[in-house]
Amino acid sequence: MLSDIVSVIFPRHCSACGRYLRTEEEVLCLHCRTELRPPSALILKAFTEKFWFPLSAYYVHWQFINDGKVQRIIHAIKYEGRVDLCRKIGNDVGGRITGMSGELVPVPQHAARRRVRGFNQAEIMARGIAETSGHKVNTEILKRNGPRQSQTKRSRIGRLRALEKGIHLSGRPVPSGVILVDDVVTTGATLQTCAERLFEAGVTRLGIIAMATV
Repeated sequence: MLSDIVSVIFPRHCSACGRYLRTEEEVLCLHCRTELRPPSALILKAFTEKFWFPLSAYYVHWQFINDGKVQRIIHAIKYEGRVDLCRKIGNDVGGRITGMSGELVPVPQHAARRRVRGFNQAEIMARGIAETSGHKVNTEILKRNGPRQSQTKRSRIGRLRALEKGIHLSGRPVPSGVILVDDVVTTGATLQTCAERLFEAGVTRLGIIAMATV
């Protein structure tokens, strides 16, 4: 009863379509949850071909389409501070990765960007995943000290060159199995660089979880 009154006074909206959420709905309406489906086999094949290393396992939640619902969700997380939305998506993902083993390692974020945004969306997602999957989250082994500017307009080669010295190992012990967690995968350059550092440190099994892929 109280929740019904609160929803009338402070109505909640779906982060994908803007519709009013019912009492039993969280962050996304049932319509959008049904409509937002996993990537096709063709998209997943293209996803795996972005990387130059063997994947022990991988999971991609959605396909990213410009001006689509997934883009609106990502925008809400990054630029509207919707940490609750990011964590809830992580919860959903955590229930779908049965069989994936290893510690969850979110892609590191430049400290300056974290100060501006207030959080690393990959880390929030990883913690949401852990809440429902039971995996351990490890934020200590990969660090990033540059570049702080956006990578979205760079080519794959440009990103790799920029990231070459930016992502590095912290010196902490590295587990044998790692699952890298990222929000949106475009060229795959950031994950590629992270993977190279981890393999250099002795990782033998490496998987990837992404919220979406282009």
